[in-house]
Amino acid sequence: MKRFADELRYVHVWKRWLLWDGNRWSPDADGTVFRKAQELSPILLREALDIEDPDKRKKAVGEAIRAGDKAKIEALVALAQNHLGASPTLFDSNPMLLGVLNASSICAQANTGRRAERIL
Repeated sequence: MKRFADELRYVHVWKRWLLWDGNRWSPDADGTVFRKAQELSPILLREALDIEDPDKRKKAVGEAIRAGDKAKIEALVALAQNHLGASPTLFDSNPMLLGVLNASSICAQANTGRRAERIL
């Protein structure tokens, strides 16, 4: 899930995944986190096929295929909750910062939303 670390955060207190949508952090309402986890199996498979040693390649291909199993994906998402965890106090912590659909505003000065601003 490190591949998606810039896009995902898990807030334990809220028991919710948040996704960076380009302007703000929004709750995962449709299973995006699981779809991103499903993307890893084909990525791992492509990487495994590049391994020159036939025995290591065979083992890596098997692991890549198993990474797409439902149980493995659920375990990956559960583990990622700790690795990509965030405190709710990180979000919306600047009272002078307002997130709007096409920008963020600091005291009426518009600028594009940035991940680091942690706007919900």
